[in-house]
Amino acid sequence: MASPLIMDYIACILYAFLLISVVYKHLHHTSENRFFLYVLEICAVTTVADIFMELSCRNTPIGPKRLLFAYVFSYIYLILRQISAYAYILFIFVASGTFDQLQKKGRSLLFIIPFLLTCVFILSNLITGKVFTITAGDGYHRGPHMVVLYAITYMVVLYGIVYLCRMRRYLGTAKWLAIISMYIFIALCGIFQMAYPGVLVEMLSMALALLLVHLIVHWSNDYVATMGLYSWSDFRETAERLITANRRSTILILRFVNANEVRTTYGEARYNSYVQETVSRISSVIRKKTYDYRIYNHSSGSLTVIFGEGEIDIEKTYPELISMWTAADSDAYTVRLDARLCSLDFPTEHMNKEEDLTGFTFIFPQYMNRDEVFFRAERVISNRDYEMYRRLPAILIDGIREHRFEMYYQPIYDVKQAKFRSAEALIRLKDPEFGFVRQVCSYRPRSAGT
Repeated sequence: MASPLIMDYIACILYAFLLISVVYKHLHHTSENRFFLYVLEICAVTTVADIFMELSCRNTPIGPKRLLFAYVFSYIYLILRQISAYAYILFIFVASGTFDQLQKKGRSLLFIIPFLLTCVFILSNLITGKVFTITAGDGYHRGPHMVVLYAITYMVVLYGIVYLCRMRRYLGTAKWLAIISMYIFIALCGIFQMAYPGVLVEMLSMALALLLVHLIVHWSNDYVATMGLYSWSDFRETAERLITANRRSTILILRFVNANEVRTTYGEARYNSYVQETVSRISSVIRKKTYDYRIYNHSSGSLTVIFGEGEIDIEKTYPELISMWTAADSDAYTVRLDARLCSLDFPTEHMNKEEDLTGFTFIFPQYMNRDEVFFRAERVISNRDYEMYRRLPAILIDGIREHRFEMYYQPIYDVKQAKFRSAEALIRLKDPEFGFVRQVCSYRPRSAGT
């Protein structure tokens, strides 16, 4: 009985490391990371229940108190093991950005009903004694119905594998391989268990799989723990998943219109400290009502907040975020990042590509009045100039192909000689839909992909 306990003890150490790491790195604020934390907690408690069950049954004859403990922890272990299998599938739904699909009418019953039936099946052992038995003289023995319980577990695993294969494009290769590693470890564990039935490695295999998920999905994430920020590359991946999964979400964009001036005047280090202070203030406001959000940073001067709980009315839910930028400074000489805010209910029919959203985060202040601090994106999306900007690559290609560029000459007048001396040649594009295409966006981020 020592071998399975050793495996479980190692698993407990791994779970303790994972739990401390997740909490220490503040990786439990979004729905995806919270569900991962739930899976960790369930698996850790399952391992502890397995240890107490083993300790209660390890020496025979078993006294009345130990026999009671053995039965209690056996039922706890079996039920928690089923919960962990279903919780991991829920984590897959959240990680792939398709959890809202599960919340649709009737689909949640596909999880609730099988789980409840499985629990009833386990508890029926109180009457039938067909799943397992524990006697004072012989200890723990599996019954003939235990194979049914394993069959149910492997059906849940099979469903998880099939769904993961369907969601591969939503997750990316590295993340997909990390998440499916749980099922790979379970399969290898089953093979090992058949070869060495006396060595129970199930809990250790689950701990190793979750460690792999943590290392690949979380530690490889472009997350700056000190600033509470995610990188722009991670933002682009998140936006792509939102579009692909057609997941509704609210996005709040903050564009620092004086970012270059602050950098030039005070340096990069002080600018980053201002951004960090801003992120702390934003987070303190948002966390009063939800932990399901992420803040992404672009080096050119943008912060983008993606909320994970559907559409939110920013003006009504977080008025403090708007007043934060409208309040006048008490000290006129205080350095202040000047922000423009825009809320966007995403995805929309006008932003069906990640590039559309990325470009919008950089240019939306150009469509605001000088005294405006906040407005809704719908006002820009319906703007004719923005539509021209969004379709500019196609307009240019069509203009070249259809010879729509026209030459105009602007005369240059010499005041001293009182006559026209020369002319400046200007080429203009005339589109059949938008007319003469003027410069609709003077700003381009210096590193939009970083």
